[in-house]
Amino acid sequence: NANVSLSIVSGDSVGLVRHQRKSGRSDKSSWTERDSGSHCGLVRKRCHQACHESCGQWSSTPRSSTATLTVLLQDINDSPPRFAIPAGRVLQQAERVCQYIRYPSSALVLNKALNVRVQSSYNLTIICFDGVFSVSTYINISIATGGGNNYSPKFSSSLYAFYVTENDLSSALNQSIGVVSAEDRDTGLNGQVVYSIASPSSLKHLLAINEDTAELQLTVLDVNDNRPEFTAAAYTGSVPEGSTADLSESRDVWKLLQARLSTWFQIEKSRGFRSARRACAPEVSAEPGLHVIASVCWSRVLLEAKVPAICKTAIRPHPSTGIDARDKDIENNSYVEFSLSGPHSNWFSISQSGQIQVASGALLDRENQSSFSLNVTANNTRGEPTWLANSVPVTIQLSDINDNAPVFTKASFDFFIDFFSPVSQTLGDVTATDADAGFNAQITYFLRGGEDRFAIDFRTGVLTVSKALNGSSSNVFSLVVTARDQGTPSLSGTTTVTVYANQTNSNTPIFSPSIYTVSATDADFPSVNGIISYSLLESNSTSGLFSVDSSTGDVSLIGVIDFEKVTSYTVIVLAIDHAAAPRTATAQIFVQVLNEDDTPPEFVPNSYFFYAPQNATVGFAVGSVIAVDPDYPSANPQPVSYSASASDFQLNSTTGALTVSSSLSVTNYFFDAICTDASAMTGNATVTVSVIPSDVYYAKVPQFLSTPLVASVLENQTAYVFVIDVNATINGGAEDAGVLYRLDSGSTIFNISSSLGIVEARPETLDREVNTEVTLIVIAVNTAEPSFSSSQPIRVLLLDINDNAPRFEFSRGEVLLYENATVRHVVTDLQATDPDTSSTNLTYSIVGDNSGGKFRLQSIEPNASQLILDAVVDYEAMSALGYAYSLTIEVSDGSFSSNYSLIVRIGDVNDNPPVFSAPMYNFSVAEQADVGTLVGRVVATDPDTVDLNKLEYAVVDTGNFSMNASTGVISTLTIFDRLITSRFSFNVTCTDTAGNIGWTSVNVDVLDVNNYSPNMTNLPTSWNITENATSLMQSFVIQVVDNDSGQNANVSLSIVSGDSVGSFAINGSRVEVTKVLDRETPGLTVDSSGNGVIKLVMKPCDGSPPQHEYSTATFGL
Repeated sequence: NANVSLSIVSGDSVGLVRHQRKSGRSDKSSWTERDSGSHCGLVRKRCHQACHESCGQWSSTPRSSTATLTVLLQDINDSPPRFAIPAGRVLQQAERVCQYIRYPSSALVLNKALNVRVQSSYNLTIICFDGVFSVSTYINISIATGGGNNYSPKFSSSLYAFYVTENDLSSALNQSIGVVSAEDRDTGLNGQVVYSIASPSSLKHLLAINEDTAELQLTVLDVNDNRPEFTAAAYTGSVPEGSTADLSESRDVWKLLQARLSTWFQIEKSRGFRSARRACAPEVSAEPGLHVIASVCWSRVLLEAKVPAICKTAIRPHPSTGIDARDKDIENNSYVEFSLSGPHSNWFSISQSGQIQVASGALLDRENQSSFSLNVTANNTRGEPTWLANSVPVTIQLSDINDNAPVFTKASFDFFIDFFSPVSQTLGDVTATDADAGFNAQITYFLRGGEDRFAIDFRTGVLTVSKALNGSSSNVFSLVVTARDQGTPSLSGTTTVTVYANQTNSNTPIFSPSIYTVSATDADFPSVNGIISYSLLESNSTSGLFSVDSSTGDVSLIGVIDFEKVTSYTVIVLAIDHAAAPRTATAQIFVQVLNEDDTPPEFVPNSYFFYAPQNATVGFAVGSVIAVDPDYPSANPQPVSYSASASDFQLNSTTGALTVSSSLSVTNYFFDAICTDASAMTGNATVTVSVIPSDVYYAKVPQFLSTPLVASVLENQTAYVFVIDVNATINGGAEDAGVLYRLDSGSTIFNISSSLGIVEARPETLDREVNTEVTLIVIAVNTAEPSFSSSQPIRVLLLDINDNAPRFEFSRGEVLLYENATVRHVVTDLQATDPDTSSTNLTYSIVGDNSGGKFRLQSIEPNASQLILDAVVDYEAMSALGYAYSLTIEVSDGSFSSNYSLIVRIGDVNDNPPVFSAPMYNFSVAEQADVGTLVGRVVATDPDTVDLNKLEYAVVDTGNFSMNASTGVISTLTIFDRLITSRFSFNVTCTDTAGNIGWTSVNVDVLDVNNYSPNMTNLPTSWNITENATSLMQSFVIQVVDNDSGQNANVSLSIVSGDSVGSFAINGSRVEVTKVLDRETPGLTVDSSGNGVIKLVMKPCDGSPPQHEYSTATFGL
């Protein structure tokens, strides 16, 4: 076990060391080179042997240990230096030799600058010594020297132009758009050119290269991918009415272009766009730096005064807008053409500059149409595609010119007014309208004639009394009213107004007959008190449905009435006269709405779902449908017929029962059920029949035992009422098949027992007068899974009970009865109705009567009665009762009753002659008055109002006077002379429509007119006067005759000439001497007898206007 052996385990792969096993020494077995490695490590193992080797067995498991032996190799200078540079290698100037030589001190260093132009290469010999041994190696090295970076790269062109089409997918990422090239005269690395994009930074994501110093120009080719765009969503313009097409001179468009485009382009009149002032692109502006040339074409110039060939009547847009459309594309792709469309496009035209003009031959009249609607379409017709277009609405308003004169609402106006109407009393409106607008339609009113009695409001045309009329000698006034507008030039229209002054309002309008017509009369006619206007007293039920003509009383239907909603209306018409204190009367019109079959029938409900077995044979009952005609809601059966839009099923045309008509497959069948009424109007409901396997159907689907189901029940019961017992079974009533029942939707009227199928009506929920029948849907559901159900409509007919009072169509009414009616005359029929059909016998009775028993009732059938006159009536004796009786009539069905108020108006009969307001009339007329002069007016009234003022006047005369047959105005037929006849007496008559005549007397005095001159009758040839007479009492009497009378016959005398010194005086009719007279007075005329002659010219003068004649009195002195 102590015997140890050594071995080299690792570290001598090439066998350099030999090991002696017994001594443990290691010897070198071969030469080693230090250059191959300066040291090596050996691992030795020592091992004990357990038995003798010769025995071939180990005494035990050998034990071992290891140790590492390091061997150092000492260097000797036995190797010459070696160069690693390959022979003939050419070194560039930038390289260093030291990277090829092991020792740092052997670097090859340039001692001075090299010039490639002087010598391009050098040959060197390098000797290397290792410092110990004199060992050397020789090598030849050629050094090629490169030139310096003396030259800049130069592009082959100073400008490159490339074209790229916008939106072109073929020019996608990494696609070449062109090549630029540059050269550098330097050599080597200095002559290599590298390209990059220098600027602008915004384009670095678009281009892969850009010039260093050259200008790169990129033109983006336009694609027609933009629609023309308007600058506004809508436009509004105006043009004067009456405008026609008329072009003005062309004007300079360049001024406008320069104003619009000066920020983009420099413009010359002759050359157009000369150059771009700043960078732009076809649709958007680009940054300066990369210059992109693009032409811009405006679609049109804005509507301004500078646009050439503007129409004088071109539509002027709103000041802040203009019809302008622009296309973001360029060149042909941006060319825009305009066109018009719309209902009024034929009236206008549009130019390519966007000017909308009045079309040739069109004449615009604002009064016929004030506004026009157009659509302007901007279309690109030169680009591709050509369908890119846009439209904008344009509204054109016609401005008004004053081309219409005011027009009065009537050709003439008649007004009636009381003689004693106060000042400011309104006669009425004299109004005119003007079809123009604005200032041109503002009207002012002027009055001509009658200004001393009447006035008109210049703004409203209201005519009023300005002075009391009772002081006027006439009761008829003729006026002329002028209406003038405020336009330029001003236009006017005229109308005539006649005013009649009459007596006081003493009568109330009377409808005849009031319940059937709206024709009313007023005995005060033709005065203003008798003029009647009509209006409606509307209620909530009649509002907006009826109208009445205020003048004629015609009642018209203006709304939509529906029998299915309201079956009748009560229309109350009011008649009112025009007096200052007006009187009124009312009449009722009963409007019965007649039913028309104008409503289509309806299914209840509007969709149905049924199950059917696959093996169903023809005629198999699937279910039933129900339809109702709203025009006949109470009809039983309903007047509708049924049909189906299916070939596999059919509907019984009368009952609506659905049956199978052909073999079925397991699927869903969809079709329409159709109901048709008597007017061929139809209604539809959707029907779904789900055909399932027969075994499933009979095992799962409930079957109603009877179909269709109809029940009857009394209305308005106070407790729950049994309606019907619904019974559905499964598989013929198998014991294991359970059925539950429910109604189709929640109901406030009916309940159903879920297990028994008994349907009940809740108390006081059914009213036959509201609905004569109710339809409900019962659904039967099986209790097993999967669950199936069936539905069945049930018609519930409501039976009547007496729970309503009978009632008249109206709560009150009026009827007209003439005073000459005989006893037993039928005044009116009385008809009441009872909503309850069980009420078959109605009784009528008078429960209120102020006539003193003049009426009684007479039955004519079980539910109708008549009002009978039982005593004569006298209209003239009924003024205290207002010429009407008031009755209250009760109708009863035995349990309930209601009342009806009836007004019996007594109508007058024409049985009295007209009566004049005075037994004698005294009038006067001036002599010499013109023919036709008004003398006066006689007025007659007729106690009988039925004449409606149709009285006729006449004069009984020899031909001196005439009379207006309608108004009673008396006029002259000749010229009168008072000296011949000073008074006329005659009779006049008034005849009514029945021929009754009234009489009266008329006296007409002829009034004097100062138409005669006074005459001095007793002037002799000469009167003698004694000269120098001491008595001054000499006088002479003048006789004067005047054929006039009264004031006109009062004469005064005066001396006109011949008494210059005042020697004479007039005292009444006497001429007196007031001074002593001397015949020898110088200048005094002397006659042949020697007497002095004095001639006085005297003038007699009478009334007003004064008449006179000159006479000469001669005195002898």
